[in-house]
Amino acid sequence: MSSVRVGSDIWWVAVFGDIELATGDEVHAEITAATALPGLRYVIVDLTHATFLDAHGVGILVRSRRALDTAGIQLKLIGASGTVARVLRMTRLDDAAGMAAGLVDDHELPGHTGRGRRERDGRT
Repeated sequence: MSSVRVGSDIWWVAVFGDIELATGDEVHAEITAATALPGLRYVIVDLTHATFLDAHGVGILVRSRRALDTAGIQLKLIGASGTVARVLRMTRLDDAAGMAAGLVDDHELPGHTGRGRRERDGRT
């Protein structure tokens, strides 16, 4: 898992592997680290390389979203495919977290004035 601040208002978290009991606390900590950073408005969780999501992982995403909501930060899930995407659809987290396919263009985030397309590793 890796995370990076993108611009002044986005915290980008890339998840690699499973989101389940053994990794849940780490995923939650990485996502909610955004609440300690001033000026953030969005957390983008890139699930392109996530391979598994179980009920505990769903709970982690819900708990993380609640923590971000309390801080006034929006959660967006991107890049999910296969089993991970199916679980998100079945639990309706895809709608709740504004799941988008592929990459996020800066202009797709409300109020963001950045230009260009950002890959998950922060390059433009």
